[in-house]
Amino acid sequence: MFLSATLLLGCAAAAMPAQQTTILRPDAIVAPDGSLQKGMAVVVKDGKIVEVSANPSAQGSEVRLSGVLAPGIIDCF
Repeated sequence: MFLSATLLLGCAAAAMPAQQTTILRPDAIVAPDGSLQKGMAVVVKDGKIVEVSANPSAQGSEVRLSGVLAPGIIDCF
């Protein structure tokens, strides 16, 4: 029984996916007031937007996007 519990606990830890952080760098973003802001980055962690900033504090894989990104619309989906 002890061996079974040990194996189950080992599998449970391995099944937990690591949180991935992606930094999206579009040409511009649509701000909440509807204006376009250039040079901004959108940080997505575990499928949710966690930061919108010109110089994000998060580290992760960067993706360059051609075009305009509307972060509020993306988070809705």
